[in-house]
Amino acid sequence: MRHRLPALALLALLPAPPISALEPADAARKPPVLATCAGCHGVDGASVAAHIPNLAAQPPAYLAAQIEAFRSGNRKSDVMAPIAKALDASQVAGITAYYGSLPGAAPGVRSAKLGAFATKATFPEGYPDGFSRYHALEAPEQGRVTVFLANAAARDAAKAGRELPEGSVVMSVTHEAVRDAKGEPRRGDRGELVPGKALAYAIMARGPGWGAAIPEIVRNGDWHYALLDGERKPRAAANHAECLACHKPLAAASYVFTLEKLAAP
Repeated sequence: MRHRLPALALLALLPAPPISALEPADAARKPPVLATCAGCHGVDGASVAAHIPNLAAQPPAYLAAQIEAFRSGNRKSDVMAPIAKALDASQVAGITAYYGSLPGAAPGVRSAKLGAFATKATFPEGYPDGFSRYHALEAPEQGRVTVFLANAAARDAAKAGRELPEGSVVMSVTHEAVRDAKGEPRRGDRGELVPGKALAYAIMARGPGWGAAIPEIVRNGDWHYALLDGERKPRAAANHAECLACHKPLAAASYVFTLEKLAAP
């Protein structure tokens, strides 16, 4: 779901002061912005997944420099860039000082995912009834095709130029491409790869009040996300907080990367 759209206005960042410039009590206090950072990096600086770095005991100046690199684009991350752009100087100072004050995380230790980031998005009841295909991305070299679908609530609003309402569901399904007798991906009458076995599902859904518990820095209105495997079971490594951060810049597009495709006649 990745068609780039203009990001939100950027807030200026200043380098965080060194930890020695803060009172000890301030360095140890949990800053309000921790509610956002802990969704991935944990309250105690041990991350929730192996692909996310631990922040405990990292020097504040180093952490501030990484935030600035994400903000400027010198370091690339679809997840961290929106967060870095939303943090102000006092938030950077508070979070870098806090994580820098903690003892290092023990090897292999992972934090539990925060309840505030638990997703309410589930596999849609009755699928595929009520869903329409509106886009596809092919990866012939991998023998895969990803199909994008939306329910009537999302589709009708998009085509009318309205914000996608409560009850909207937009999803992508990654399939193995059907192969011919020679083992080559088979193409249909219109030249498109033919979807076969489903490998993964990505779902975004909007429900009443679903965003209430999510920190504002990453809140996507009332949208929630779910990543499922081919058996429609939640992927163990999936982290709802990362989905929220990645989609955050798309508020003007109802947080949908492919809204332009969905709205097309």
